[in-house]
Amino acid sequence: DVSGSSAFPENIELVLGVINSSFAQYTLKLINPTLHVQVGDLARLPVPSTSTLKIEKFVEQAIELSKADSSEDETTYDFIIPPVWKIGIEDVAARHHQLAEIERQVDDEVYQLYGISDEDRAVIEVELGQTSVSDSGDADEDESSTADDENDSSQIPSLIREDLARQWISYAVGMVMGRFQPGTDNGLGCGKFSVDINEKLKKLTDPDAILVLDQGHSDDLPEKVLSAVIIMLGEKQAYEVVKAVTGKDGPPDELLRNYLERTFFKEHIRRYRKRPVYWLLQSPKKKYEVWLFHEKMNSDTLYRIRTEYVVPKINLLEKQINDIRNEYDRAEGKKQREFEKQLAGLNDVVDDIREFQKLLTFISEERGYKPRIDDGVLLNMAPLWELIPSWQAEPQKAWKALDRGDYDWAHQAMDHWPDRVREKCLTNKSFAIAHGLEDLYEKD
Repeated sequence: DVSGSSAFPENIELVLGVINSSFAQYTLKLINPTLHVQVGDLARLPVPSTSTLKIEKFVEQAIELSKADSSEDETTYDFIIPPVWKIGIEDVAARHHQLAEIERQVDDEVYQLYGISDEDRAVIEVELGQTSVSDSGDADEDESSTADDENDSSQIPSLIREDLARQWISYAVGMVMGRFQPGTDNGLGCGKFSVDINEKLKKLTDPDAILVLDQGHSDDLPEKVLSAVIIMLGEKQAYEVVKAVTGKDGPPDELLRNYLERTFFKEHIRRYRKRPVYWLLQSPKKKYEVWLFHEKMNSDTLYRIRTEYVVPKINLLEKQINDIRNEYDRAEGKKQREFEKQLAGLNDVVDDIREFQKLLTFISEERGYKPRIDDGVLLNMAPLWELIPSWQAEPQKAWKALDRGDYDWAHQAMDHWPDRVREKCLTNKSFAIAHGLEDLYEKD
């Protein structure tokens, strides 16, 4: 008995089983052949009025397996910790194989509930691309079973050692940035560590989430990240992680520094689908780098970067330049030429950092930047686009869109184009509400 009513039965396990079955995929393509399935399309799915204990059991098992996946994915709200370094790859593979088998069993139950014959099911699965025509032909049972197993395994996502290493490095970055909360019940990324390890990780956390790539600095990101990985996994496994993520042999601290400097931000942008959680601010020639956890930014962050990090770095470099100049004046021949090269390199670095200082001053004081987390990552990042040379296109595009008036509901729009936004609030109630200016709205 199948109902065409838009009202789903109260049995949520049955509904979830049906919606996630291959039969539902096929039916939804008939209802709406476009790429975008709407809520109304789901409501039009015919849902069986009866269920089975098997499908309820399978759905509950699938939910638990999916929760386990979610608890190991830092982009979810359920995240606890990445897969175990030593056996995580095998654990994830086993879980995914188990989930694939459960999904196959759910499909079996759903097809039976709908009264779909084996012949019709074969046609549906061919159309969905789950089997080939030859698979549904006259091959004997053993050959058909083998082919199905190969198809299933090819569709199961795999986790490789390098990916797992990336997850652990990213986890360590989140630890030192203060995003994750070791030892906190139900805290994001709380981990599964001992009390002693949790306390050590908390001590590594930077309270302001401002870190630099500056060897020897007390807030040096690579040094803190390596320390976090060692605390969590032990020295031997920590070094395995660093070597796996870079694919190279060498001193772990140097390998990790190169990875964080050249690769991590690109991977982080991909992981978070162009909505990065950690922001990389750089001087124009990328000779000086500052990392931020954007959720901890406030109106003083850029000022503090300038006064507590950039200016002291410039002063240190200028002192080094003066010391080398003094040595240069006393040197001769080959030694003098060596000093000339050192001076040229240091002058290039300090000039680049001075430009960074100017940009920080301009954006914080003249542009008047204030973090507005409710605007979303890109719009909040847009006014800083000159400070992000490694990923400038997207923030600059968002800044131009703000300038055009495409997002006048946003606080960044009000901050930088207040007259235009206020004028729109006179006739646009949504904008007026967004900016707390309902009194400006002119009713018809």
